Amino acid sequence: MTAEQKSDSQGKNAQGAVSTFLEEHDIPVTTAWKSAISIGLTVLLGLTVVFIVWRRSHAATVDEEVARDLFSGRAQTDAGLNTLMERGSASKLAPLIMLKQAHLQYSEGKFDLAASTYERFLKQYPKHEMALVAELGQTFCMEGRRTTADLEGALRDFTAFIKKHPDSFLVSEATFGRAR
Repeated sequence: MTAEQKSDSQGKNAQGAVSTFLEEHDIPVTTAWKSAISIGLTVLLGLTVVFIVWRRSHAATVDEEVARDLFSGRAQTDAGLNTLMERGSASKLAPLIMLKQAHLQYSEGKFDLAASTYERFLKQYPKHEMALVAELGQTFCMEGRRTTADLEGALRDFTAFIKKHPDSFLVSEATFGRAR
């Protein structure tokens, strides 16, 4: 007997054994299939729950690592913040990484780059609770360029910010900016 005939014979024997078992125990075939499907669905549901729990714990781990690097001072360069942004782009911390990057660029005198980072923040996160920081950051970048047109624009934008957001915690910053 060839291996193929032997395998075919074993498959028929297994089918026969299952049929014999079902008949001996008065189990209708439909009930057996329902039980098999039920067991299969239960296993699938269990695997799904395990995957979801694993995914959430993995995401939490990434968020924790990104937060630790962001707030511990490990990412103090533009390149370091870019790497952090790549790791945490799906994180809730992505907006804060972007703001820190814009602030770093501003501190290094890269006013055009910082202004574009603030602008990108406002486009990606227009309703974020730190959106006013980005809005005011753009005005600080304008002031930092020190051209007459930029200084006049900054004065205009500081004044508009104060009128538009009189209850903001940033009004004092805008007021000092206007006074400069």
